[in-house]
Amino acid sequence: NAVDVTGEVQGTSLDINGNADISGTTVCNNTVTIVAGAPKLILKDNTDDDDHVIIFRNASDVDDYKIATQDFTSAATGDGLFIGSENADKVALVTNDTTALTLDTSQNATFAGDITCGDDLFMPSAGVINFNSGDMLITHSSNKLSISGGTTSINALELGQTDHVIEDGSNILDENDNTMMSFASGVANITGNAAT
Repeated sequence: NAVDVTGEVQGTSLDINGNADISGTTVCNNTVTIVAGAPKLILKDNTDDDDHVIIFRNASDVDDYKIATQDFTSAATGDGLFIGSENADKVALVTNDTTALTLDTSQNATFAGDITCGDDLFMPSAGVINFNSGDMLITHSSNKLSISGGTTSINALELGQTDHVIEDGSNILDENDNTMMSFASGVANITGNAAT
């Protein structure tokens, strides 16, 4: 049987066995538990303008965090979900038809475990990959990747047919840290045994 109520319903507890259709605001100052064989919380948008929102408020009753749907393609099809702060930019963005995962460029992402990428990895211009809080960095600039902060070990390196720059003051060392070649003022100095 259906019960239609206009106005407020107040009480210490409310048990509903079945569906509850609520067209207004529901305030719960404690815990809401949904138990069933296949529990569901459905947010239905009758206008299809993609404004489903779950808002988390702090002790001062100020909106602090939200989970919301958003139409990212202006097609009014509800093609995405984002998690974000009410007083900052989006923290994360997930879409179901364009991009698998997009992180706002003004935010930092921390992952507790390994990340497996089954396809391409795209980073914006000036993106930085930061290892161990700045111990080593891979930094992008226009047509250039810079590796800084430590030693880069490459098992095999193939150089293409283009100019390769070694800055003055650089040295090439052997595995025992002996200087084999040094560069200064456009001159390459070879030490040790003669080159063959």
